[in-house]
Amino acid sequence: MINRILYSFIFFLAFLCIFAQSDQAILEKGISFLNAGDYDMSQKYLKPLVEKSIEGAFEPIWQSYVLRGKYEEAIAINKKMLEMDALSWRGKLLMGDLLLTLGQYTQAKLYLLEAYQIKPQNIASKALLGSYYYSIGDKTKYIQYFSQIFDDYDPDKSYTPEELYYIAKACYLYAMKTDEVERSDTLKNIVQEILPQAIKKDKYYFMAYRLMAEIFLDAFNPKDSKDIIEEALKINPQHPMMLYCQALFQLQNYELRPKAMSTLEQLLKINPHLVEALDIAAALSLADEEYHKANQYIEKALQVNPNSITTRSLLASLYYMEGRMQAYNAEEQKVLSINPVYGDFYQTVASMIGHKRQFSESVFLLRKAIELDPYLWHTYIDLGMNLMRVGEIEEAEKYFKKLQSEYNFHTQSHNMLILLKKYKEFKIFNTKNFLLRLHIEEYDIMKELLAELMEDAFATLSQQYKFVPKSPVIFEMFPTHDDFSVRTIGLDSLGASGACFGKLITVVSPKSKKLGFFNWASVAWHEFAHVVTLQMSDYQVPRWFTEGLSEFAEKQRNPSCSRNMDLQLYSIYTSGQMRNMVNLNAGFTRPDYPMEIAICYYQAGLICDLIQKEFGFDKIRQMLLLYKQGKKDKDVFQISLGMTLEEFDKKFLDWLDKNIFSKMNVFPTIGYKEFENLMDLAEEGENLNLEQWKKLALAFFQRKQFVDAQDYLNKILQQDASQAIAYDMLGQIHFAKQNANKAKESLEKAITLGSKNFDTALMLGILYQKDKDILNAIKLYEMAKKSYPGYTGPNNPYLNLAKIYKDTKQKEKAFVELEDYIKIEGTDFPTRLELAKEYFGLKKYQDSLKLLKEAQDIYPLENELQHLLGKAYRELQDWERSLKHYGILLALKPKENKHVLHAEIAELYTFLNNKEKSQFHAEESLRIKPGYKKAQEVLKKWEKP
Repeated sequence: MINRILYSFIFFLAFLCIFAQSDQAILEKGISFLNAGDYDMSQKYLKPLVEKSIEGAFEPIWQSYVLRGKYEEAIAINKKMLEMDALSWRGKLLMGDLLLTLGQYTQAKLYLLEAYQIKPQNIASKALLGSYYYSIGDKTKYIQYFSQIFDDYDPDKSYTPEELYYIAKACYLYAMKTDEVERSDTLKNIVQEILPQAIKKDKYYFMAYRLMAEIFLDAFNPKDSKDIIEEALKINPQHPMMLYCQALFQLQNYELRPKAMSTLEQLLKINPHLVEALDIAAALSLADEEYHKANQYIEKALQVNPNSITTRSLLASLYYMEGRMQAYNAEEQKVLSINPVYGDFYQTVASMIGHKRQFSESVFLLRKAIELDPYLWHTYIDLGMNLMRVGEIEEAEKYFKKLQSEYNFHTQSHNMLILLKKYKEFKIFNTKNFLLRLHIEEYDIMKELLAELMEDAFATLSQQYKFVPKSPVIFEMFPTHDDFSVRTIGLDSLGASGACFGKLITVVSPKSKKLGFFNWASVAWHEFAHVVTLQMSDYQVPRWFTEGLSEFAEKQRNPSCSRNMDLQLYSIYTSGQMRNMVNLNAGFTRPDYPMEIAICYYQAGLICDLIQKEFGFDKIRQMLLLYKQGKKDKDVFQISLGMTLEEFDKKFLDWLDKNIFSKMNVFPTIGYKEFENLMDLAEEGENLNLEQWKKLALAFFQRKQFVDAQDYLNKILQQDASQAIAYDMLGQIHFAKQNANKAKESLEKAITLGSKNFDTALMLGILYQKDKDILNAIKLYEMAKKSYPGYTGPNNPYLNLAKIYKDTKQKEKAFVELEDYIKIEGTDFPTRLELAKEYFGLKKYQDSLKLLKEAQDIYPLENELQHLLGKAYRELQDWERSLKHYGILLALKPKENKHVLHAEIAELYTFLNNKEKSQFHAEESLRIKPGYKKAQEVLKKWEKP
C-alpha cells in the first residue's frame, strides 16, 4: 500500500514538473524517456503536446505506441497527422508502414502509393513501397524499387540515419534476392559502412541496430550479433525488437537456449502484440510438442495480423505435426495466396518437423522451398544439414558449396565445408548392420571395439523391442568435440557427447573428453536406443520418452552408467520444481535452472524404469506403436496404462518416495517461493512455530548465508535444545569454515540426539579419519552409506573406507568397498584399473577382466589397460581376443617395451599354430632388442621338427 501511494505521489510530482516546463523541454524529456525504454512515461510527457498539436511530439508518441503494441492508439495518431498539412505526408508513410505490420496490405498500399506519388524520390517512400511488394511476393515490383535505391546510393553523399537504414534494407534484400550485384561485398558494405554510419549519426536509431543484428544472425555470426545487440540494449534495455534479436541470438547458442523463453516473456510484457515474438514462442512450444500452448501463441499473433505468413506457416506446422493434413493443405493455400513465392513456408514446416527427427520429410519440403524461391539461402544450409543426417553426404556438399559461393557470410556452410575436407582423414568400416566412419588415427584402435559393441546393441535392443531398424546405420566418431558439434548442428557450440538422427549416430571419441566424465560405450548404446525408438514409432515418439528409453537402455546394459542424480532430483522435488508429465518435454530445451536438462533425462529414465517394473516391457512397446499412430501422451497413457497423466504423476511420486527418497536421509530443499513467504511472515512480526524456524534456518544454510542461518539455529535451540537438525547444520557450517573442533562437537551432538543425516555422518567420518580415530570413522562412513547409498562424489564413504582398509592391510574389505562403489559409478577409470590389477595379481582373471572391460568403456586409449586385457585373455586361453587387444596396443604406438609386446604376440600365434605370424613378431622383437630371450625361445620352438 505504501509503495502504491509513493508511486502515485511520484507521478503527481512528474505532472507538476511537466506543467512547469516549456513545450520544447517537455518534448525533449518525452523523447529521452522513449529512447531509454520508459514508454509509459514518454507518453505522459508527449500526450499534452499532441493535444496542443505540437508537431514534434507526434512521431515520438507514435513510436512509443508501436513499441508497446498499442496499435489502435498509433493509428489514431496517424489519422491526426493526416489532418495536419505539415505532417500529412509523414502520416501516410507511417500509416502504410504500420498497416504492413498488421497485415492490412490493401490499405497499406494505398497510403504508401500516395506517399510515393507525393515524394517519388524519397528513399523511405521507395523502400516501404518495395517492402509492400516484397510482402505479397511481387518480385518484379520490389526489385524495381530496391534496385533504384541501390543504384542511386552514393557513399560520398550525406544521408539522414533513416535514409541510411532504408538504403541498407533495400540493398540487403536486393542483394539477397537477385544475382544482379555482388552479394557478399554488398553485405559487407551494409554492416561495415552504411548501418554503422546511421548509428554514429543517431545512437538511438534502433532500427539500424536491429537490421545489423538480423544480418549477422542470419549468417550465424555469434560474435558480431552479440556485440551489436548488447550495444543497443545498454542504451535501451526495454526495446522490444532488440530483445527479439537477443532471443534469436540465444536460440542460436546451445548454452544460452534456456534463456530465450525468459527473454521472450520479458519482451511480451513490454509489447504483448509483437508478432515476431509470438511466432518464436509458438515455434519453441511446437518444438517441445506443446501444441495447445503453441496454438495459443499463434492465435494471439493472428489477432494482431490475420495475414501473417510467418504465423500461418507455424499454424501449418502444427497441423502437420498433429497429422491433420487437410487443415495443413488449406493453410498452405492461404499462405501462397498471400505470397505465391513464399518458400519460407516449407522451410518453416521442415524446421519444425526436424525437431521430431523427421529428416527425410524435411528434405522433401526443403527442396520445395528452393524450387519456389531459389534465393532462400538459409534453406540451403538446412537442406545440406538434413541431407547429411540421412547419409547423403555428396549431395549435401553441393548445397554447402552453392551457399558458400553465393553467400560466403554464412558460418554454418563454412564450418561444414571445412569438416567435409577433413572427411578425407576418415576411414569406413562396414559391419553387418553399420557403416562406421572413424578418423585414421583411431581407426585401428576403435574399429573392432565399436563393431562388437554396436552389433551387440543392434541384436540386444532389436530382440527386446521386437523391432529391427533399417540398416546400415551410419555411425560417425570424431576425435574433437568441435568437429562432432559441427557435424551435428553446423556450429561448434553443442554441449552434448552424442546425437542420433534416426539413421545416423554421431559421437565424440574417448580421446576428446576429459577422463572421468564420459563413458563412450554407454553414450554409443544410448544413441543406438534412439535409432530403435525413433524408427519404431515412425519418428512420432516424444522427446521425453525416447530420451527416457535411452537412459533406461544404458542402465540395463551397465547399472553404474545411470546418471545417479537421486540427491538432485530430491532437491528439485522438495523445492517444488519437479516437472510433471504435461510439461516434462519442455525441460529438455527450456530449462528453468542450470542442471534441469540433466534432471529431465534422469527423471524420464526413472519413468521408463517404473513402467517396465510395474506394467511390463510390452507396455513400452505398445506405447511406441500408439505414438506411431499419431496419439499424444494423454491418450497413450490412458490406452496403454489405463491412467490419466495426473494419475500417473501421483503414481510416479509414490514410486519415487518408496524406491528412492525414503532410502535417503538428506535435507529437503527450501525453494525460493517458500523462503520468501517465510521471510515475509518473519518481517511482519508473525509468531513463527518451530518448524518454520527450522525451514528458515535451512533456507539460509542452503544459500550459504551462514550468519543468518546461525541466528535462526540459536533461536531453535533456545526453544528446544534437543533439535538434532540444529546441530546438524551448526556442525556442517563449522565444517565448511574448516573449524574442525567446533564441527566435531556439533556433529557429535547431532548424532547423540539421533541424527542420521548423510552430510553429518560423512563430515564426522572425515574428521575422525583425519584424527586417526579409525573405528569411529568406519562407523560414521557406514552410516553415511545407509543415509545416501548412491553418493559417489568427492570424499564418498566407499573410497574413504577402501583407503582405511587398504592402510590397515585389510585388502578384502577394501575390495568390497571398491566393488560397491563401481557398481554405482560409471566413469571412474583409475579405480577400475587399479582394482583389476589387484585381481590380476591374485590370479582372479575373470574378476579382473570384468573390470578391465568396464574401464575400456571409459577410456580404451590407455596402453596399460590394453596390455592387461591382452594378458587376461591369454590367461583364460582366449588367444584370438588376446591378440585383438595386443593389436589395439600396437595401434596406440607405445614408446617403450615394444620388443616385449612383439614377443608376447609371437607366443600367442604359437598357441594358434600360426608359424608365419609367430616368427614375424619374434623377429620384430629381436630387431628392436637383439638377443631378447623370450623372442629367441619362440623361434627355437619353430626350429624343432
